[in-house]
Amino acid sequence: MTWTFADSYDFAPSTKDNPLSVEARVVYGIDTAIMCPQEPCSPPSPIFQFRYYSHLPMQLLGYNICDGISCIKNEGFVTYTITKPGLSGHPEQWGGGTIGNVPWKIGDTVHIRVKVEPVTINDSGNIIPQSDKMMFVDLGESKIIPMDKNRDG
Repeated sequence: MTWTFADSYDFAPSTKDNPLSVEARVVYGIDTAIMCPQEPCSPPSPIFQFRYYSHLPMQLLGYNICDGISCIKNEGFVTYTITKPGLSGHPEQWGGGTIGNVPWKIGDTVHIRVKVEPVTINDSGNIIPQSDKMMFVDLGESKIIPMDKNRDG
């Protein structure tokens, strides 16, 4: 994860075209599944988290989130969580993870760009990336919100 203090983005060129219908947000709160996977666990402190969702199967390869002064970039990883409606009989499945310490607060506006690629899932359940269709999608501005356990996973 890389922090920069700049008004620029590294995901250029990006597009507003969003064929995978990716949605993303930054939330602040406690996710005990991530932060406290084993009991007993002392109550964790709230932290900033990046949450994403897609209407079509995809892999998240990176993200760039900026508030106009500071940016956080995370690239060089692959999430194999396939987020799509109805997967295994579940409603929306939000993927994501912790961002760490950032100089932001609830209500701040951030600009989110993501690096994604569509995937297919064969009959054996194997994930087959479509790397030739990798794209940088500009999701625009979003307000940082408190985490809602019912909505954010």
